[in-house]
Amino acid sequence: MYSQIIKLVSCGLLLGGFAVFGDNEVGAQREGRRFGERPALERHLDQAEIEGGRIPFDELLEVGERIFAARWTTLDGQGRPAATGSGVPTKRDRNNARRFSRVSGPDATSCADCHFQPTVGGAGGFVANVFVLAQTLDPPTDSISAEFSNERNTLGMNGSGAIEMLAREMSLQLQAIRAAAVAEARSSGRSVTRALATKGVSFGQITAHPDGTVDASRVEGVDRDLIIKPFNQKGTVVSLRVFSINAMNHHHGMQAVERFGVGQKDSQGNLITTSDFDEDGVPDELTVGDITALTLFQAAMNIPGRVLPDDPVRRAAAERGEQLFAAIGCTDCHRPALLLDNPVFSKPNPFNPAGEFASGGGHAPDHVRSDARRAGTSAGANVRRQGYRAGLYGPEAPRDLRRAGSVLLQ
Repeated sequence: MYSQIIKLVSCGLLLGGFAVFGDNEVGAQREGRRFGERPALERHLDQAEIEGGRIPFDELLEVGERIFAARWTTLDGQGRPAATGSGVPTKRDRNNARRFSRVSGPDATSCADCHFQPTVGGAGGFVANVFVLAQTLDPPTDSISAEFSNERNTLGMNGSGAIEMLAREMSLQLQAIRAAAVAEARSSGRSVTRALATKGVSFGQITAHPDGTVDASRVEGVDRDLIIKPFNQKGTVVSLRVFSINAMNHHHGMQAVERFGVGQKDSQGNLITTSDFDEDGVPDELTVGDITALTLFQAAMNIPGRVLPDDPVRRAAAERGEQLFAAIGCTDCHRPALLLDNPVFSKPNPFNPAGEFASGGGHAPDHVRSDARRAGTSAGANVRRQGYRAGLYGPEAPRDLRRAGSVLLQ
């Protein structure tokens, strides 16, 4: 009898607990929520609210970090059964779709799966290496051969906001040199050659002709559009925003409306007319506001510093090493410091490609101030593309190095 009473009491407590939980869930159901598992991101951000200043800046950064660390599920739209991992919206045969693929992706449920050392947003160990280029293949591949993909270590996002601003400033200065050369050539009626140099870094030279055309055959270390693209190993991505949208689709199958939504264009130039491009049953997976928060979180990450030894002998050795680093020419590319004219990170990037968020109106809490104007050694800045050298990667260069590209600013 005693044991039966205990069982009845226990049962009553359990029922009571479920009853209370159920009452709370009823309210949630009225808001369109579900029993059981819920999306990792239940409330999406409205860009208009951000620009209107109705979301406090600290809250915006917190949401950005939550998005970076979110464990995406199918309720969020994780996965891309009808789309490849290409940054350009590209359809795939659904019969080739995989829930996860270590090589071709999706390969993670969270940005923080790989970017976690020493904290969220940081770097990753060997186990977190990523395979690039394979995400565009249809059908996917399991091969890690350089014929299909390139294995890359996960880099930390620390200092990336300052790096993007540095690239913007240098791009504007290079384009100003070109514009001045074109104006002088037109007014003088003769060709004008000008060196392309900004912040002490040379990018070759250009020659402007009186008819307004420009000979860019001697441009070095940057595309002929003179836009420095600071992200990805070969320097092809212009901003944190573009980088984030690419990565969300590649690694998680989470698609941003500003790239994959209605009104955008797919890889064939066709207008996208569906809000569920990857056909996973979840429309409009990441809003413009979500991407803004995610971008600002990364931009606000601190610029890494140096930890110098307390021991005077070791400190002296480190200082000698720094001098040697410069003496043998390493600083020709790896500059010790590059100074920002403006330490404030703002969005959007004026060089974002067509289709990316380009609004700039309102009174948005849309900027973060760096704690210093120096962006260089600490953030790993290497501001020129480095050409592929035969033999460096064996007789056959990986595909993404055949077009003269290595580390730029990351």
